[in-house]
Amino acid sequence: MNRLETRQPHNAWKAGAAALCLLVVLLLSAVFEVRNAHHACTGEDCPICEVLAVCEQFYSQFEVVVEAAAAVVAAVFATAVRHFAMPVCVTVQKNRLVRRNC
Repeated sequence: MNRLETRQPHNAWKAGAAALCLLVVLLLSAVFEVRNAHHACTGEDCPICEVLAVCEQFYSQFEVVVEAAAAVVAAVFATAVRHFAMPVCVTVQKNRLVRRNC
């Protein structure tokens, strides 16, 4: 076995762990934002408002990634549908069905 074959499961584990960490961060920041949306603000240097601003900035950056991923998935799906779902015409000729591409 070469080096690439032995490292692939390890890289898959790392990718799964990174995805899980990202999901946990998203959920915890959403919980923090919901719990502190109507807090007793102390003014201009409010630490809760600063953390809420960081959460909103994180969401706006993450939104771009989600939109790009959705565009890629849509393109792949459209290509797959066009490739695998070709229209088929069925005609009857002398008591038998004849199938052909339209």
